Amino acid sequence: MRKKNPWTLLRHRLQPVAEELHRATPWRIDPPATVESWLLSLTWIELQTGDIAIESLCEEPPALNGCFGSLTSAVDEPKEEVLRDRLMQQVMHRLVFALDLSEKLPKGYRDEHILTGDYRHDAREILIFAWRSSSALYWASKFGVLY
Repeated sequence: MRKKNPWTLLRHRLQPVAEELHRATPWRIDPPATVESWLLSLTWIELQTGDIAIESLCEEPPALNGCFGSLTSAVDEPKEEVLRDRLMQQVMHRLVFALDLSEKLPKGYRDEHILTGDYRHDAREILIFAWRSSSALYWASKFGVLY
């Protein structure tokens, strides 16, 4: 039996979680903003909050419980809802970024991001570190129009 590469393994682990979040809430960026401009508008504290929320996706099994409760259940407070929606968008785009990176971006680009096959390491590498690098802006400029 042929061994799956680490990119395929990562994609297979994250796909169900991305689908769960997508079913639970609309997450697309509204025009006229683009994913790239939205990504550039994220503040340091929003990125940090996203890093914390994404930690539960870097564990086995990946889950959407995050640090602020479930991202898939409703909240009552309007102010809390705005913050949660912005966090959900960030989490969803990090997931889609990882899925696109593993499937759509050229092999040469993926070769720059070496994965080990260890899910915890690989998920952190892509969902946190690559997301904070110019990789996310490159992805947004190529694929952002789709989202």
